[in-house]
Amino acid sequence: MGNLKIHGLSVVLMSLCGCIASGLDYKTTTKPDAPLGGSLTGSFEATDGSLVDLSVPVAEPTVLIFAQETCHVCIEETRAIRSELISQGQEPTKVRLLTVLAGADLLIGREWKADYQVPWKVGIDPDLKLFGQFCPEKQ
Repeated sequence: MGNLKIHGLSVVLMSLCGCIASGLDYKTTTKPDAPLGGSLTGSFEATDGSLVDLSVPVAEPTVLIFAQETCHVCIEETRAIRSELISQGQEPTKVRLLTVLAGADLLIGREWKADYQVPWKVGIDPDLKLFGQFCPEKQ
């Protein structure tokens, strides 16, 4: 993973769901010429009990990572991001990382965060409301 420079973005979406699990996969039916960007609306509960409201402006860009608890690609990518942060000796200071576990409940979210030693905020999307905005064909 090289250096990541983000300019002029408030939310960057990453979907690490590269496997088919609980009906989630990485393929999309969005046409290539469809407009990209926009913003997700709503909030999610984080594993620390806080509520993350995506409509509240923050100073730094946000990288929103969608994952699924049993997705092996999601787990490996999370490990790779964590490893890169460790090799740099710090958590990112110019970007806010948030992982949202699609279809997970709070207990699973807490276990997932602990099992994979994720230092950034992890939240849950049990009813797929956020994920459905990102990937509407999965609603």
